[in-house]
Amino acid sequence: MQVTEEIIELNANFFSAEREVKRTKGIHLSHVIDYIEGKQRQVELSKAGNNFAVGGYLWERALDKIIHLTPSELWEYVFTQTLFEIDKPDVFRPGEQCMDAGECPACAGKGVYVDPVRVCGTCGGCGRIRIYLTPDGISISDIDKHGKSFLEEWKATSKSSKNEITGPKFSRWIQWQIPAYLKALNLQTCRLRIYHSRGAYTTNEPIWRQVILTYSQQELDETWDVIAKHALIMCREGLVTSEKG
Repeated sequence: MQVTEEIIELNANFFSAEREVKRTKGIHLSHVIDYIEGKQRQVELSKAGNNFAVGGYLWERALDKIIHLTPSELWEYVFTQTLFEIDKPDVFRPGEQCMDAGECPACAGKGVYVDPVRVCGTCGGCGRIRIYLTPDGISISDIDKHGKSFLEEWKATSKSSKNEITGPKFSRWIQWQIPAYLKALNLQTCRLRIYHSRGAYTTNEPIWRQVILTYSQQELDETWDVIAKHALIMCREGLVTSEKG
């Protein structure tokens, strides 16, 4: 028997639901969270990061297609793909969002310099610092106690499902990312769907986990204030320009 084997290198961007969408140049929420957590930001994903991202994107793409379907419709979709496009989706992608973080510290909100005349390279001439965010989705079929729709966030991770969702292992999602998305979309409740690829680490059996998170408006406002302040500090330190974060 002759065996030929090779490792296939996959480009994570190919699997992204937003692969045809160009994100706005500038400071993104992920940049600010990296800064808060003391992580050195990488312009491009590492090899390991790319491979993990492939799994995460596949999880998102699967949910994006099947989350709307009944069991009978799902059966038909899996075997015929006749329902590949959803006519009346329960969840839609809101697209890239933009939030104001305050007056540009480089130009004191003026946007331009007089001597010599030039546009501020930090804010791009608008005089404000803008942070860009990309939530996964909004559910229009669910309404929370505040009369608002649900944010949908989809995550894939190799971290154990035994970890408390409000603990340090998931603070990036729970403490920063999700509250910022809710603030941007004027929502207060998130349905977080998590694929734990190694489950609870006991048998390594995968586990699919759903968590409903509801924040007070005060919690969202306070979280955004912290994010905005750190974004301004990044600008003062010269870590942000209008061309790149």
